Amino acid sequence: VSLTTQEYFANFIKNGNPNGVGLPSWPAANSSSTVPVMHIGINTHIEPEQHRERYLLMEQNSKK
Repeated sequence: VSLTTQEYFANFIKNGNPNGVGLPSWPAANSSSTVPVMHIGINTHIEPEQHRERYLLMEQNSKK
C-alpha cells in the first residue's frame, strides 16, 4: 500500500499525472456528476463517489 501510494505521488510530482507503469489507471476528476474515487489498498481500485452531498456540504461550510 505504501509503495503504491509513493508511486502515484512521485508520478504526479514528476509529470502532473499519477498514472505509471504497473499501476491501476487513476482517471482524472472532471465536472461530471460522479467523480471516480481511488481506493488504495491490497486490491487498489476505482469506485464512483458515494457521498457527494456530504462533500458539497463540507465545502459550503468551509467557505463561511
